[in-house]
Amino acid sequence: MIEDNEPNLVASGKSERIVSGGYPFVINIFRLETDTTWTLEVVDHENTSHVWDEQFVSDADARDVAVKAIETEGPVAFMRGNNIIPFR
Repeated sequence: MIEDNEPNLVASGKSERIVSGGYPFVINIFRLETDTTWTLEVVDHENTSHVWDEQFVSDADARDVAVKAIETEGPVAFMRGNNIIPFR
């Protein structure tokens, strides 16, 4: 029997889909069950993942930062491509 010692991923109920400037975005907020801080990811209409380096004390804080970034910087800020690190 193989033991799975990896912690589970906890998805926040604050995760959501929003539309800004006609473009859909998915806000994903999650953490490992052993962590106390939350990770923020925004996925744009091209399925490109944008993950914040910053960790958040609450899932509500993470959601607020995502919504503010999308509304303040606009959807085009996520489409510039100069912040993308391609996988090999």
